[in-house]
Formats: sequence, C-alpha cells, structure tokens
Amino acid sequence: MSRFILAVALATGCTSADPEITEPNALGITSIETSRLDRNGVSTFAVRGLTASGAERARVALRIGAIDEVVSLVGSEGSELVLAIDGVEQRSLSSETQLFHLRARDANARQFLSLTEVSDALADAGILVDTHVRDDIAYDAQGCSPDQLNTSPEARQCCFSPDTTQMAFIRPDGYLSVRYHNPYNVGCRASDGLSSCSGAGCYFGPNGFSRTDLTEPDFTYAWRMEPGYYYGDPGCVPRQYDVWANPPPLFPTLTGTSPLGQNCPGGNDGSGGNWDY
Repeated sequence: MSRFILAVALATGCTSADPEITEPNALGITSIETSRLDRNGVSTFAVRGLTASGAERARVALRIGAIDEVVSLVGSEGSELVLAIDGVEQRSLSSETQLFHLRARDANARQFLSLTEVSDALADAGILVDTHVRDDIAYDAQGCSPDQLNTSPEARQCCFSPDTTQMAFIRPDGYLSVRYHNPYNVGCRASDGLSSCSGAGCYFGPNGFSRTDLTEPDFTYAWRMEPGYYYGDPGCVPRQYDVWANPPPLFPTLTGTSPLGQNCPGGNDGSGGNWDY
C-alpha cells in the first residue's frame, strides 16, 4: 500500500491506494482509494471506486464538523454523507457525528456498497452498510404513533418498520427524515442500545431514537413512503414519483407528544435538541 501526506495551510490529510478488487461487479470497479482530510474544523473521509483506467464510478464522502448548511438546518455542528454513482448524488445531513447508516437506492449503488473492501473501509469510519436487510422477506411497515414523535414539526406519511427499527417521514419543508429506534426500547443509550452514555455522547436520544438524517427535497419529484420488499430496503422506503402523478399517501400525517429540545443525562453540553428533527 502506498501512502503520501498532503500538507497545506490549516489542512492535513492522506490518501491511500488500496489493494485491487477481484470481485466482479457491474460498475467495473477494480480498486478503491480512501482519503482523509482535516481542514478548518471539518474532517472529510472518502472512498472512491475506480476502474482499471482510473476513472471514478462511485464515491462515498463523509464530512463532519461546522458545515454551514448543517448548522443552518439543525442548529449545531454535524455531518454530510454523500453516495455518488456516476456523478449522481444521494446526500443526507444530520447532527450525528459518530455512527452513520448508509443504504443504496439502486442496483449499481448496492453493487458498490456490497464489495467487501468498500464496506470494511466505510465501517472503519463509522459508516454502516446495513447488510442485515435481506431480499427474500417482506418487512413490516406501519403507521407511526404520536409517542414516537415530537410536538413539532408534523410528520407527513410517517412510516415505522419494527423489523428494522427505522422510521421515515416527510417534513413540511420537503426534507425526508430518517431515524432509527433502539430495539431495546430504552432512551439515552450508546449505539449498542444497552451501554450507558452521557449527553451528546449518546447515540439514542431521550425518546429512544437516533439523530435524524435529512435528505434534501427534489421538487421535480414527490416522495411517497411505501413498504419495502427489495434488497437494501429498510421496510419504509421513499419512492419518487413525478410531481404531476400526485400518488395518494399510504401512511398518516401526525404530530407527536414528545417535547422538543430534550437532553440526555449529563447533557449540559449544548446537546439539547440534537434529537429533534
């Protein structure tokens, strides 16, 4: 493995060319390249899938820190996670800074994320490819309940999948919100669902859900939450339709009963509201 160090003002980073990929894949990816860069309080990690000619076919990029758009959206530092296939991006923003879930929305993306070298590299950066989701069963998808939601904003087409602990809904501003529930039904716990934690160090918040991942709206299309039955689908799946199609919703619009701005114990660290959406 070859490595080199890139040094510029206020920036440190490294790039590594990883071993070749011998597993056949539809994208023709034969190697991956990983890189890390810390600059001006923002940490960036990326994995690129390259063809034999060196062309990029796929990329996952994670930025963590004081990202202007994230601060504007969630009111705190956080993260941006991008999955790009042939330049077409799937992007989510969150106040989460420790552990991230990544699912593909098409066959090419699934091919890339299923490569062992790719999933291993992502796991080292705290990005989990949800391989427990199978293609031979149908996952339960049901309407949410008010005690799972905050008093604001309303959750449109709110869908909860107890099989995969995932909740997804559309905010009034068009953003798709995705959260994960602690399978042990306990709030303020670490990512394993059981270990104790303090304040912002908790993965699951006061109501037992992770911090939200927000995907920006594309006003060319309309989302409809639907049950998932295919590989990579988590039970509640946002399908895109042309806006003129106006498909009728399958799940309800709700407002919840949990107050906004809650902290976990030890949360005198500015983490109040981290688990709002």
